[in-house]
Amino acid sequence: RGAAGLVEASIEYLRVFKLLSFEDIIVSVKSSNPTEMIRADLAMSGRMLQEGMNYPFHTGLTEAGSGIEGRVRSAYGIISLLKLGIGDTFRVSLSEKPENEIGFAKHILAATKPGKSRAGISAGSDMIEIVPVETEAEKLIVEVVDQYTSMPGQMAGKKLAVKPPQPGKEGLCRDIETSLLQAAGISSEHTEIISCPGCARAGADMESVCREVKMRLPDMPGKKFAVMGCIVNGPGEMHDADYGVISTGGGNFKLFVKGRMISGRLSLSGALERIEQLAREDSGNV
Repeated sequence: RGAAGLVEASIEYLRVFKLLSFEDIIVSVKSSNPTEMIRADLAMSGRMLQEGMNYPFHTGLTEAGSGIEGRVRSAYGIISLLKLGIGDTFRVSLSEKPENEIGFAKHILAATKPGKSRAGISAGSDMIEIVPVETEAEKLIVEVVDQYTSMPGQMAGKKLAVKPPQPGKEGLCRDIETSLLQAAGISSEHTEIISCPGCARAGADMESVCREVKMRLPDMPGKKFAVMGCIVNGPGEMHDADYGVISTGGGNFKLFVKGRMISGRLSLSGALERIEQLAREDSGNV
């Protein structure tokens, strides 16, 4: 598991393909953890160079989630790698309509062109301050992340302040601050929610399920909650989540705690009630 495990498994497969003289390959090493994905793709790029392998790279954060948090997480992982020269193609993965993924991906692509950002940034001893100029939500998110990732050696342990570009954007900027620090692994003020984008195997509408989860899930700083759409990929992709649900269709969900299934048939409401009880027990507030 982890970045090293992802790299070793990928290199093993590439060696087999190389032995068989199969070269029609695109490499993609993904994770639902932005910092793990960055480490894995950077290490994979180096290993491929050592092995004499030259294949195009596809990148992107898997199970990024939805809303502001999902967009910040995706942008942080993708932009960090593009600035390192890694990523011939990329995908934004959101638990929303596919066209939302495409629109946000276009904003990332536009923002990473040389000389694009106009935001101001300064770094003090314990604070990074970013003053964006964009006012549209998605462009503002990308602008802030683009500036934040321009100072990779100065982020550790520092707080982040995003100054609203106009009145009414204070809440959005606060959400960007907390989501970005959480994506970078610097702080964890809220529950980290990962969720798959949904596909033909999904047993429920992932966008509506994620919406209900966000409304009802108790806030558990430092904890990870996974929302998966099917039993095929769900268990493996939520292996490091503290709690999680997998849709089995018909409004039913399997409930998992630290990778172990503890209930095979619950409604989403029932699963969230059970998780709230488990969270209280876990914190000692029975």
